[in-house]
Amino acid sequence: MIKPAEMFSEFGLTNTESKILEALISMGQSTGSGMAKRIGTQKSVAYFVLDRLVQKGLAGFALVNNRRQYQPIEPELLKLRAEERKKSFSRNIESIISAAMAAKKKRKTAIFKIFEGWDGMKIAFDDILSIEKEYPYLVFAVDIPEKIFPRFRRFIKRFHLKRSEKKIGCRLLISEKLSSTIGKDRKSEPYTDVRFVSSETAMPMAANIYKNKVLLAVWSDPPLAITIESREISDSFAAFFELLWKNGKK
Repeated sequence: MIKPAEMFSEFGLTNTESKILEALISMGQSTGSGMAKRIGTQKSVAYFVLDRLVQKGLAGFALVNNRRQYQPIEPELLKLRAEERKKSFSRNIESIISAAMAAKKKRKTAIFKIFEGWDGMKIAFDDILSIEKEYPYLVFAVDIPEKIFPRFRRFIKRFHLKRSEKKIGCRLLISEKLSSTIGKDRKSEPYTDVRFVSSETAMPMAANIYKNKVLLAVWSDPPLAITIESREISDSFAAFFELLWKNGKK
């Protein structure tokens, strides 16, 4: 049986987006809460992904009693969208990037992006490597579940080696529990400054603060990353970081 992620690969959808689109086609129509129950996820995630599908032209909605009823587009249009996506992406990639950058400058509200799995985490963290070296890069590190710790350690070490090669400076606040492992790894790397905080003070999830963005990393199995693009939010995280940094142990 073809998996949803493979079924809708032409559209460049994430696994969750593919699951919800497949369920929406099967159901015919659904509210966000109904979809959350159908695939077993949180309502906020269901609404977020459904709105993403609307933005991508793969679904629509109607207001019924002031509630959004989401519907998939017609099968013929799905096929057409797949064909159009292949052609337009290869033909107009430069204009797409230019238009996206222009629109991005005008936005004032926070933009959220979700990345799933180890491949998704790589995409999320690669964005950090694109910053100029004069920008501050701040990190709240957290305790990592034992089950994924070996893979996490390899993943994050590769990332920080690339960061060091690009001469991107980094200040990290790390839980004291990780001083002999992650703390030791980071202290051996150039362009890196580490301080330790108690487990009680540590953040509930890892936070990476850079430019006008915050990357929240949930090191579960599989891992999940949420990137928030907002100057106000990133400044708030940075201010909290500086407060803890002053009391951190070297």
